[in-house]
Amino acid sequence: MGIISQNLENLIQAYKYNKSGGKVLPAIYVIEPTNTCNLRCSMCPNNEISNKGFMDFNLFRQIVEQISDSAKTILLYFTGEPLLHERIVEMISFCKNATTARVVLSTNGTALDSYLANDLIRSGLDTLIIGIDGNSKQTYEKIRVGAKFQDVCSNVLDFINIRGNGHEPELYLKLVRVNQDQNEIEDFVRRWDHYPCKIMISDLSSWANQLHGICDFGEYSYLGLQNPRNPCADLWFKMVINCSGDVVQCCYDFSGKYILGNLRSQEICEIWNDNLIQKLREKHRESGYENISLCRHCSEWSSEEDEYQYFSEYGALIGGRP
Repeated sequence: MGIISQNLENLIQAYKYNKSGGKVLPAIYVIEPTNTCNLRCSMCPNNEISNKGFMDFNLFRQIVEQISDSAKTILLYFTGEPLLHERIVEMISFCKNATTARVVLSTNGTALDSYLANDLIRSGLDTLIIGIDGNSKQTYEKIRVGAKFQDVCSNVLDFINIRGNGHEPELYLKLVRVNQDQNEIEDFVRRWDHYPCKIMISDLSSWANQLHGICDFGEYSYLGLQNPRNPCADLWFKMVINCSGDVVQCCYDFSGKYILGNLRSQEICEIWNDNLIQKLREKHRESGYENISLCRHCSEWSSEEDEYQYFSEYGALIGGRP
């Protein structure tokens, strides 16, 4: 068994048997190129983030070099628009050269011109997700404030034409199910299902119930009715790194309130096996969710099966988490 597979097996055993510690590393890494965005989407927390910036490439390189023996999947996005980073193509290529991980990027598609499309195709990127919420100009532009529906659709078609008969990166077109676009889902599927791409219809995320008024946009509590609640597998499997190098508690900590460490001064193995995260895991094992601010009202925790979706067919992944 290789090092990466052994680490994943150790993670699975640690989660199944409720081990809080042990020398393990994450298998899934969310690395945020930037938290800046050119849109103001109605259901996105980016508007509430005050300190905007871009990840330094030297820091990015140091991070990726540390995860070559553990990364199964690298998600190059979090709260911002990754295509705004001037070195995003270089970041993708570096990941592909330094690791064997599946590299996934999610974008709003507004900056995806033909030059960038060519670069992304050559970079080795495995999966590209483009968010298109709606099937009409009126609906889409009301949700994705600042974008032009026809421009994004044209960018998608140009990307498909440039990629030609190739299969990489595999392309997913994603619609988040909200009240405004509910009646357009079938038309959205019909519009795109004859193109060489895959369709993702995802649930609205409440971002751990941190966004006030999010329920006005649609149904989102897709796990909240399950009982009993299981320990969130993200605390074992997935590390989330924002553009400042902070390792935050999970992918719903969009504002960096709950920091586990910083990779400018610490190593990944140090943070992931520190007492701070071990105590979080212990509280989850003991169903002490009420004692963790970010987890207290969360209805979108991750199960072990959710984690596996990151390693296989990406289209099987539904829900709000990145």
